[in-house]
Amino acid sequence: TSRSQIGSDVSVGTNVAAFAADFARASHSHVVVYAESSLAEQTTPASHELTDTAASVSSVSFVDRDLDAGEMGGDLTWAPPGSAAAVDEYRAYFATSAAGAGRSLIGSAVTVGTNVVAVAAETAVGSFTHAVVYAKSSLDEQTTPVAVAVVDMDATVSSLLLADKDLDATELGGDVTWSPPGDASAVALYRAFFATSSTGTSRS
Repeated sequence: TSRSQIGSDVSVGTNVAAFAADFARASHSHVVVYAESSLAEQTTPASHELTDTAASVSSVSFVDRDLDAGEMGGDLTWAPPGSAAAVDEYRAYFATSAAGAGRSLIGSAVTVGTNVVAVAAETAVGSFTHAVVYAKSSLDEQTTPVAVAVVDMDATVSSLLLADKDLDATELGGDVTWSPPGDASAVALYRAFFATSSTGTSRS
């Protein structure tokens, strides 16, 4: 009743009927196999109850440790599925949506047992809005990823001031002061330099 053939007829000596990933289970509950002679197909097949494997990661997290606006870096982490028996590897991407549109692979595939991928400092945020993680089996990659929004950390100080209290020409002395960034949660320390340009050229 309501059966749907998997692929085409299978020759004797071949004991596998392959089908592509993303086949909609719908109302199907079993896979059944019939033998057929030159006269007729069996009336009663062999059957196996379907088990739909779901193996998504959870708790995806990315904290931007690159403190420049428009750039990101740090570790993208996740918790593995409850059962990863069917998972061969994970793939992490930056994407332009939570569904994985416009995605770009971060590094390379990650083996099961490793739940982190490093994002190099100064990676351009561009149009990316999310980091997404897919599990991949020996057959195919998941269609639907687990996502986390990308929050670009900008920890530039403000109100930078040097009040020179050395009264000799060509000499400086005094305090350099500034106001902290609005969000200093990722800041470990500050470093002040003298430089030959506003972008930090030839700093010392």
